[in-house]
Amino acid sequence: MRDLVSTEAEGSVRKPGGRRLKVDVAWGRALTGLTIASFVCCRVEAQEALKFSLAGESAARLRRLALEQSTATTHWGNLQVSLHGRLFNELNDNITLVPERPLSDLILRAQAGIEARLPVSTRNQLEFSLSGGYAKYVQHPEFDRPYLLPGSRVGFDLFLTPFRITFEDSFSYQQDPAERAVVTGTAKFGGLQNLAGLTILHDANRIKTSVGYHHLLFLSSTADFRHLDRGSHLIVGRVDGEVYPTLNAGVETGITPTGYRHSFLRDNLSISGGAFVRWTASRHSSLEARVGMVAFHYASIPGQPRSSDVTSTYFSIDTRHRLRKHIELHIPTGRESTLGVNNDQLDLWYARPELDWTYRARGSLQVGLQYERGQEQGTRKGEKFDRWGISCGSSWGVAKHVSAGLHYAFMARSSEAASRAYANHRLTFDLGF
Repeated sequence: MRDLVSTEAEGSVRKPGGRRLKVDVAWGRALTGLTIASFVCCRVEAQEALKFSLAGESAARLRRLALEQSTATTHWGNLQVSLHGRLFNELNDNITLVPERPLSDLILRAQAGIEARLPVSTRNQLEFSLSGGYAKYVQHPEFDRPYLLPGSRVGFDLFLTPFRITFEDSFSYQQDPAERAVVTGTAKFGGLQNLAGLTILHDANRIKTSVGYHHLLFLSSTADFRHLDRGSHLIVGRVDGEVYPTLNAGVETGITPTGYRHSFLRDNLSISGGAFVRWTASRHSSLEARVGMVAFHYASIPGQPRSSDVTSTYFSIDTRHRLRKHIELHIPTGRESTLGVNNDQLDLWYARPELDWTYRARGSLQVGLQYERGQEQGTRKGEKFDRWGISCGSSWGVAKHVSAGLHYAFMARSSEAASRAYANHRLTFDLGF
């Protein structure tokens, strides 16, 4: 499903043919998977280690499925390569997300990507993904910029029965302010993010145990947000057991120390832990739920009031229902505690239902809603806000290896600070190959 607010994060490559269309949707979800469930490229969350781990697993499955089924895959011996490209024309009536006298523009984007997989043995393989482009603002060229999509990575799977060790380095470069609910008044927010590390999985058939370590580096692309430059160590552990063939349950924990390069925000240590279940109720319905606790411990900054440590709960409920053969309803809801942008902490409630209808084997129709309620708080003046949006779009095959899409998205934000409210309309036409 297309992101409600961000065109720059678009990574899908939809092409004609029913089977191919589903694969291309998978490509899009995989390429934005490191920010699915919506972590996005530039935030450090309380459940950082857990969410990065889950997003990485989901993205890896989608990449492999897409590469295996893609009709555009080329083989050179054991090397499999898939190339894709896309052109976007976006009309945006509020590129700086302000409440009054907004700037509008026509934004042209050219985007390309490559996915490759090289088996080095019957089970061990090397993977490479790279997708990015350039955005041209017709009326405001000061906002022109390159971008590199989440999901760009180098990875290597090493199997040493009964262990699987995954080494990976993922990277992205984005500057889309609509990605974060707390960002307003600017056309550029984001920067370079690099996530490198390894995950070790022990597979004992009905019980799978995994541990992982990754280092996250974020460097802001603009001076206004240099206070977000930071490094984080993500440590995660998970035990996943099969209770019944249709029911899995387990426990997970994550530890994330974060250090900032500047003293605007506080260095901190977050520790989270909880339980999860995955239930496949039928061929057409499934549910995944998580619940747990997270604790923040903040370091002191000389000359500033000491921020109290925070303990909070998190949960997520993700349901999928296939209403008919070609119609799927996806409803993710939850609450998360994240490190803030303008303050120490953000508490966010969200619901993002979406409907995807594949029709006539050559096209698809998507409709989505989004609602977020948040509160940013800490040693500085806090903010309470609401943000909601609606989107709709259609993609269809126009030739053997060419597809087109038309998408509309609206997002509105209200805040107790009137200067931080906005409304934003986006209309996008895209052509892919």
